[in-house]
Amino acid sequence: GVILFVASNWQKIPRLVKTLMLLAVTFGTFYLGYFLAYQKKENTTIGQALIFLSTLFYGGSIFLIAQMYNVNANSHWLVLFWAASILPVAYFLDSFPSYILTSVLFIVWDGLFNIAYDTPNYYYPAIMFLVLLPLSKNKDVVLYLNLVGLAIAQAYSIFNQYHWLVLLWALASLVYCFFTKSNVFSIASSVLFILWNIVWFMSFDNRLPFFYLIPLVFFIGWSYKNKLIPELIINLLGFWIWVNLFLGRYTDVILNKDAGLIHFLVLQMSL
Repeated sequence: GVILFVASNWQKIPRLVKTLMLLAVTFGTFYLGYFLAYQKKENTTIGQALIFLSTLFYGGSIFLIAQMYNVNANSHWLVLFWAASILPVAYFLDSFPSYILTSVLFIVWDGLFNIAYDTPNYYYPAIMFLVLLPLSKNKDVVLYLNLVGLAIAQAYSIFNQYHWLVLLWALASLVYCFFTKSNVFSIASSVLFILWNIVWFMSFDNRLPFFYLIPLVFFIGWSYKNKLIPELIINLLGFWIWVNLFLGRYTDVILNKDAGLIHFLVLQMSL
């Protein structure tokens, strides 16, 4: 009822009053949730729900205020501002839903950035490795969501053949793996190196893809030595992909023949 009443009279309310209303609802909801969850400590679940609700109100307020004052409400900067602003709420109040929302918003921001500038978003992976991944190391769901976001962020680089950028984030993931001693990041770096091999192959028409053998030998040796079965399977899959790409390119460039039939036969035999 309140929403319908406000919506029906929204155009007649002065902008300053609307701004104050939005801020009052947002921060009033946040304080009520904080009071119930951390001061009274009797209704923790309801308090956490209200805190999460306030983060949603905050995002809605950002876009409505931007619209009222003729700011580009579709700008990716608004999504970034929303995500960055609720990250302290997620961290300091240990709000699990807010962690999820923050990760999702950063993924959305990355996509909007790519669309707005038609260029890879160099900032998102940096924020991922420096901020989001360290804060989510004790929350598996958030960690996996951020890794999915990192994989999605490579889509633009893959389709636009920014092979060096995929290589950069693969190396960053490998370094992060050694610092954290987490098998999750060894899997992530293995997958990223496979993607880099594919993008490198797509980027150069007359070169044989030898460079992937360097990380491949390392990862196979590493996974075999430490009995990391998932990583070993992933890297053997990467080796199978490399063999097919190499033979197809070799047939096309060196033998100067149509690689179609030969490549198909090699694919079937390797399978």
